[in-house]
Amino acid sequence: MSTPSEEESPEASPSSSIFEEESFQSQYRVLRTIGHGSNAKVQLAHHLLTGTPVAVKVLQKKKKWHQPLRAEVDIMMMISHPNIISLFQVIETEKRIYLIMELAEGQELYQYIRKVGHLKEDEARGIFKQIIAGVSYCHDLGIVHRDLKPDNIMLDPNGNVKIIDFGLGTQVQPGQRLSRHCGAYSFGAPELFLGRLYDGPKIDIWTLGVVLYFMVVGKVPFDAVTIPELRRQVVAGKYAVPSGISEELRDLLSVLMTVNPRDTNIWHPEMNSELRDILVLLPTWEQLRLSVEVTATGQELFRQVCDTAHIRDAHVFGLSVVRNNEYVFLDLKQKLSKYFSKDWKMEMNQRDKISRAPFITFFRVQFYVENGRAISDKTARYLYYCHLKEQVLRSKCMHREEAYFLLAACGLQADLGNHQESVHVGKYFEPHAYFPQWIINSRGADYILRHVPAMHREHRGLSPQEAILRFIRDACQLEDVPVHFFRLYKVDAMMSGVGGLEGGSGCLPHDNVTKTPGSVGGTVLRTWLARDELEGDLVAVLEEKKEDGPTMLLGLTLKGVHIYREADGAPQLLFDFPWSHISKVTFLGKKLEIQPEGLLATRKLRFYTGYAWRSHYLLQLLRTTHQLHLRLRPVLQRLQQLGEAQEKKCYRESYISDPLEQDLNPHSRNYLGNEDNMGSRQQSLLSLFPKSHGKSHTVGMELNSLHGECEMSVDELTGTERLCGMAPSSSSWSSFSSQDTCTNNRGELTTGPNSKSLSWPMLI
Repeated sequence: MSTPSEEESPEASPSSSIFEEESFQSQYRVLRTIGHGSNAKVQLAHHLLTGTPVAVKVLQKKKKWHQPLRAEVDIMMMISHPNIISLFQVIETEKRIYLIMELAEGQELYQYIRKVGHLKEDEARGIFKQIIAGVSYCHDLGIVHRDLKPDNIMLDPNGNVKIIDFGLGTQVQPGQRLSRHCGAYSFGAPELFLGRLYDGPKIDIWTLGVVLYFMVVGKVPFDAVTIPELRRQVVAGKYAVPSGISEELRDLLSVLMTVNPRDTNIWHPEMNSELRDILVLLPTWEQLRLSVEVTATGQELFRQVCDTAHIRDAHVFGLSVVRNNEYVFLDLKQKLSKYFSKDWKMEMNQRDKISRAPFITFFRVQFYVENGRAISDKTARYLYYCHLKEQVLRSKCMHREEAYFLLAACGLQADLGNHQESVHVGKYFEPHAYFPQWIINSRGADYILRHVPAMHREHRGLSPQEAILRFIRDACQLEDVPVHFFRLYKVDAMMSGVGGLEGGSGCLPHDNVTKTPGSVGGTVLRTWLARDELEGDLVAVLEEKKEDGPTMLLGLTLKGVHIYREADGAPQLLFDFPWSHISKVTFLGKKLEIQPEGLLATRKLRFYTGYAWRSHYLLQLLRTTHQLHLRLRPVLQRLQQLGEAQEKKCYRESYISDPLEQDLNPHSRNYLGNEDNMGSRQQSLLSLFPKSHGKSHTVGMELNSLHGECEMSVDELTGTERLCGMAPSSSSWSSFSSQDTCTNNRGELTTGPNSKSLSWPMLI
């Protein structure tokens, strides 16, 4: 076996340019030691100036380690990839060398698998794709790791992978052969045991096969008490594959762990497929770094997000991108390439050795529900709560100032728990994290910090889950919170259905009085339909002229459609159309037409969307939202009844010593304690919904009131499954049956009060 100098670059003294002669202690504070190696230890520290946590690899200065240390530093300085640990800084002192690196949160892949036993193929696939992305990136740069094993792969709580420890790594030229034996014996390739010169990248490929086997089986494929016995097993290349492993995975393992890999392109077809780095932003503003194939659909990415973030009930969420300064939800059945730049496809034919910035998407609430119990999973419910908090910070309901103070107190209870006099003193929260800026400007931060702690104390005893449910309920009462806004162009005075109106606004006036959303509420449509004299104001189209800029807003809620006018930076509600009061919504090219129920076909509202693709997108979004409304309406009504019954019971127990006869009459048709009636009502609810089939990221909800007394547990998940006898899907976008909400060949969405309950979206 040759010396290291024969296979790698000649030895050279470390250049002072790569080391900074600074005091480590003046920049970092060490918290504790988090790892040990044969030649180094790893410490957790934080940067004194910024507070950033880092991992510090501390090496004692030894002359014989100059070359490998320099090689590791050179490699780390070349690498910039989301699945590989980053090197921030190198500090040399008289006795030590400090490598300041990115802190890889979570645990080693080895520890995780030992804890769970083994991984299901779906979970292993998501992790392995990230490992492949990092390793193939290194190979493109001519870097070989040579010590890939579960101990050197970090996995954070969200399933993100970081490859660490390039201490045995080296740079190679095309065709260069290596001889140095590196890595753990159980993960070593046959060439190493045979003492042959080897191709560095192919050693990593063999090791990847062993790592993949370890993930799905829970043990290494080659295991022996002695080194000679282990050598015989590895050189023979024979290993047992459990019966539960799929044929596709068996094929992949056989290609990765081939004894004599002579092909220049050893990568499996699945591994050869181009991968794209996706940065997914959650409502908590946490980031998920994921890798998907260039041909992946939105559904594949959505499923990977749910698996990684451990979200089991995501039917109110969707994936979105920003287009024209507006969130656009992805049609999950479409390929991701439809929504991203041309760079997405350009990389198919040329693989840059420079890591590109990841493509960005957002995991956001797509369908608003006012009752948090309709979301079964606690993780999903918490993400929904975080999204509403952001919405509240943008809300501008000037007439509801007191509501923001109540929401802030509820949010503090959810985030911090009970108010503690010894802890929550002074400025223990930032006003801008709980209040819109206009309230801070109006009241002042000092006023908020004086009054909100007392309101926080009033929530003592409320669990975080109960506080989250209350926050969701109250936040959805603000008119501009549970709404998706889309900018529209109004048509000047002579527009069908709204022409000839005062000022040519294209909208029906309400007694010429500017009203806020709260003062108009749901009465606008009823007022309009009751005013016969308005029909005289509706004239035919003479000429259509789009305004220069969008000044109207389409507000989409689970219950219907709102039309707003932007004034002084805040939306003013003009029309409130519940779904039952809309006869037809039509998109003709760039035009949007709304036909209210009960009016002639010539009497309609017309706006411009700006782009034909936007019209098509809004049509899909309106359709799926309306269908989910029909689907959830009986569920939400039932949850409301149970909530009212629970409040009634609490009131009785608190204020009434004697039972009320009307509440205890077992012959009453509405008696909740009657088991027969409870069973019939439950069966009636179940009959509304077909049974669900297929795999789902959902869990069952427990609703104690269906088994006796009307009590709902917050900590035990409650919501739609127990009420409906089935599980909601992970996504509702583009998956509904269209049996009652129809779209014809003119792009018309037809709804009505006689529409029946629709089937649940297909599971992914």
